Amino acid sequence: MGRVNQRRAGGVLSYLSLAVNSLSGFIYTPVMLRLLGQSEYGLYQLVSSVVSYLGLLNFGFSGAYIRFYSKYKVKNEENEIARLNGMFMTVFLSIS
Repeated sequence: MGRVNQRRAGGVLSYLSLAVNSLSGFIYTPVMLRLLGQSEYGLYQLVSSVVSYLGLLNFGFSGAYIRFYSKYKVKNEENEIARLNGMFMTVFLSIS
């Protein structure tokens, strides 16, 4: 019975979060347009979307890094950890 209540609570919270995000967008957009102006708001939205995409990429890479770092650390493979750090540094530098 506890799992059903947790799922129901999760569904309600998900819809509540969606409603709050939608409402904040309706309130936030006109205020930002008034403060920044149309052209600056467009630039702000462009930068915001690029940062969001980079954040999405970071989530996948972070999980992979933690997985392989932990694997190599347990086996005490310092050389592999150094290679992993170099590879991820190269990936993040190329993305940025």
